[in-house]
Amino acid sequence: DGSDQTLRTSINQISNALFYLDKELKDNEIGAQTGIFEDSCLQESCPCAVEHPYALNSLASVEANVKGFKRIFTGDVPGNTTADDPNASLGFDDYLIDQGYSDLADQMSSAIDNILTNIAASNGQTLFDLVSASTRADCAISDSANRVSEACALHADIKQLGDLLKGEMISSLGLEAPQRAGGDND
Repeated sequence: DGSDQTLRTSINQISNALFYLDKELKDNEIGAQTGIFEDSCLQESCPCAVEHPYALNSLASVEANVKGFKRIFTGDVPGNTTADDPNASLGFDDYLIDQGYSDLADQMSSAIDNILTNIAASNGQTLFDLVSASTRADCAISDSANRVSEACALHADIKQLGDLLKGEMISSLGLEAPQRAGGDND
């Protein structure tokens, strides 16, 4: 009906969809397998628990999820051009900019690009390979800058984006975080 409440509900639903990246992707598809969460993997790492262990395309799946997040966030969808339709590439970043949070939109866009760059730099390795090379000790000292364990550093990269999502974006826009965002392990 175009009311402010309907707009707020719609914005909140889009925001909630973005949380898949933080909870499911970061924690369930990477964090648990690397041994970052001691109760989720009883060994140093659990490479056999990665998504698609036999097809060995789990890192490609992670990349596809991040690209999907980017498409929702930026509105950039292949084939859509602003020359044909000025609204073709409107995304959540445009809403942040419209609300006066262009710095946050830029930080989130940079974090997304950083994740995709680091995935591309894996040189054809699979997530199985990256997790197999991880130890809890390596994970304890790995982050986005200190990439001792690439799998754990990728987790850290996604955590940086998730922290912006859960923290600044939610509070700046006055949105409600989905229930699955509660009880976070990090």
